[in-house]
Amino acid sequence: MRKYKCFYCKEMIEDNPVKYNVSNTDREVIKSFHQNCLDIYIDEKQRSIKENDDWNELYQYIKKEIFSYNEYMKLSSYMVLRLQGLRNGTFSARKNSKVFLSSEGYQYKTILLTFKIKKMDILNSLKTVNFKDEQHKINYIMTIISNSINDVCLRIKQKEESEKKLNNIEISIPKSEEEYLNKTDLSKNKVASALQDLF
Repeated sequence: MRKYKCFYCKEMIEDNPVKYNVSNTDREVIKSFHQNCLDIYIDEKQRSIKENDDWNELYQYIKKEIFSYNEYMKLSSYMVLRLQGLRNGTFSARKNSKVFLSSEGYQYKTILLTFKIKKMDILNSLKTVNFKDEQHKINYIMTIISNSINDVCLRIKQKEESEKKLNNIEISIPKSEEEYLNKTDLSKNKVASALQDLF
């Protein structure tokens, strides 16, 4: 019987391997996995796709709304590295290095929300401050973002906690008017029993 090596963990597969197409194109590239390794691989792949979508949304927002670039213009590599550094939890990412799905940095969605909240401050500073070069301008913008991003994180956390509390609240609605009337004992309520004589 032929032995297979797991594509994910690189260990030999003792029982039946699970086959999976790992290609991102129309061409099929079938690899062998342990079942639990395949589950982890698929989860990481989906997270990576979502991360790329979030990155593209952030990139396009900064390009159009902050710098007012047209569709043919690109953000400078320095700006890209600063944004990816914020995602990695560092000052700036290294050139040609992979940006990890880091828990130390900020998510691209959070960075984007911070840019949206601070947009007017950034645009005003771009009009009023004399920058010596583009790197100085980018550092100034990223300082505004860095000084505000923790407040945005706290707001997001508070919103999530509020939504969680709202989802956990049970609201009991009486099934009928009769059930509602039976639950109200007027003899035990002093104000209601005193008012009952008036009607």
